[in-house]
Amino acid sequence: MTHDADTTHDADTTIYRYFLSRVPELPRDRFDILKAMAREEAAFELFSRLITSILHEHLLPMEEVNVWGLTHKMASSLDRMPLKLFRLKLSKDELCVPLERFSMFARVTPFPYVLQKVQSGLVRKISDPIVLYHLVAPNITRFPLTPERIDVIGAALENSLTNLTTAITYRLMRKEFPSHHGPSGAIFYEQLVTCGHTIHPMTKFRHGEGADALLPFLPELQTTIPVAFVGVRHALVQTSTRSGQRAGAWLSDGLTGKLRRALPADVDHGDYVFFPVHPWQYTNALPSLFAEEIARGDVILLGDTFLKGQPSLSVRTIHVHGEDGTPFYLKLPINLHQAAYVRTVSAQAATNGPLVSSILDEIADRICPGRTPLRFLLEEEGGFFSSNPPSEMTQDQIRRANQLAYIQRQSPDIVTKEGELAIVTIALLDNNRVTEEPFIHSILERYADAKGLDRGREAALAWFEEFLHVSLPGLLASLTRFGIAFEAHLQNTITVVSESTGEPLYLILRDFGGIRIHLPRLEASGVTAAFFPGSLTLRDTVEPCHSKLFYTFYQSVLAEMVSQLKAVYDIKECDLWKPVYAVTRETFEALRADSPEAAGEDFAAFTAPTWHFRSLFSMALSGDPAGYVETEIMNPFHILHRVALGEMEMPEQ
Repeated sequence: MTHDADTTHDADTTIYRYFLSRVPELPRDRFDILKAMAREEAAFELFSRLITSILHEHLLPMEEVNVWGLTHKMASSLDRMPLKLFRLKLSKDELCVPLERFSMFARVTPFPYVLQKVQSGLVRKISDPIVLYHLVAPNITRFPLTPERIDVIGAALENSLTNLTTAITYRLMRKEFPSHHGPSGAIFYEQLVTCGHTIHPMTKFRHGEGADALLPFLPELQTTIPVAFVGVRHALVQTSTRSGQRAGAWLSDGLTGKLRRALPADVDHGDYVFFPVHPWQYTNALPSLFAEEIARGDVILLGDTFLKGQPSLSVRTIHVHGEDGTPFYLKLPINLHQAAYVRTVSAQAATNGPLVSSILDEIADRICPGRTPLRFLLEEEGGFFSSNPPSEMTQDQIRRANQLAYIQRQSPDIVTKEGELAIVTIALLDNNRVTEEPFIHSILERYADAKGLDRGREAALAWFEEFLHVSLPGLLASLTRFGIAFEAHLQNTITVVSESTGEPLYLILRDFGGIRIHLPRLEASGVTAAFFPGSLTLRDTVEPCHSKLFYTFYQSVLAEMVSQLKAVYDIKECDLWKPVYAVTRETFEALRADSPEAAGEDFAAFTAPTWHFRSLFSMALSGDPAGYVETEIMNPFHILHRVALGEMEMPEQ
């Protein structure tokens, strides 16, 4: 057995033992069969995402062709007619990429293979994503990739494939052995999400010292985990709270008493503030990162026996219940590279989150009066390790603060009422492999029956239009009236529907770390706040705000919905984008009454000939963790606008 085979066997044994602790009746041979099935599914997931990235991020020279333009050997290797066909140029060979489905904004389903024509004229089918990557990578023209960089990304894809295989194996096991009784409420749906980001090939990539120890803390394994705590000397703590909130109010008297009793007897309890810490960080990172502070008694390790909760989608955020039963989230640093970033909690986010929450408290009734309001999971408190306030912090202090910080955020379970289901939007659409189909389809059946509609195309179009009416007006009014562009992607939006009728009721937004605020518009509305110095959140021009909202909501949430509804209910794609255009245009027209200049500027950006598409795989290839890489793409709303103005006929596709 080779070293790699030994390593794989050891990893499989570790995973099996963990699964066995959850399902004692799981035999090893059945685990091996489920893992092999999961590996096949995971490989196709990554293969699809890699194809998506290659095509939509323009990584190779390409042209769209038809079957008649292929050689006889190439054409005869296809087992059916594709919807679309692309030819990709390599240095010596060429690839033929057949697609089963194709939708706007990088939603494609390829055949389970591509065809490679080599110089000899032979044709081979490639279905392994790692083989495909190593074939394509040396030919990528967008970035000059060194052999070393090619190998780094190849290893990251292998890692993503392995971790996605583990997640899918667990899902298949749970479907076969349905003995697990997980938490109720919104976190139940979060923990059912299997595949993470819908188009990023490195969605499950995890790297860093101690990465293998993260297994018991993964949300897709439906875990319940402890929250660790440390005591931090008061002089080394900076906090930010939402208006009207008291620092530490989320710590109950009972929990505070337990934490005080855990402090050494010879220290003054009043000198310490209690920080929650992710259990992985507590064991694997904190002892080395803060060794000197621990030795001096500036940071005191208190253990992890005080509070338990469930990890949410982001892994680092834990959903807990206080001693009085009140649910809330704790967002905590993990010093690991996951997908695109190291998942710490920045001092900027810990400061700005409660400030943004105070602003939203102030303007909530003014965003879109008379329309379905947006709801928010407000960030009540943020804290981080630093002897200096934000205005005096050095870059080194900021980097260290990011490793020992927290944000306490509201839970959707305190926002919703009885009879309402709060489902993180990615969970509506994800193939979780436990239920027979993504949740949106059972929701649509419920909706159709309640409304007396056909369960197919009619109900899908009606539900989708209702969803647009409860989401778009609030998002667009926030931008136009206050300059606030939410990072409203699939993981940060929670769709609330009626449990009995499936009707979309309202949208909840969470996580304010990635929002963009056009400062001139915010100040013109009469709102001011002292943000963290140098915050990326604040912008003097409105273009970054347009890009943020248009990418996260239109190109992420709506694109994924359109792709699925189009495929399942046989709806023409333009019939789904038309109501998006109509509701957006209607909203901006209403906003012109009090914000004519801003509404005009925003609508012009909405209907511009091209938009920018966030190119996630290109960002990984570039090796620049701080830089966004974007690709200019055709904007379908430009076409719909020209059709509405009578300047052109509706295209066939």
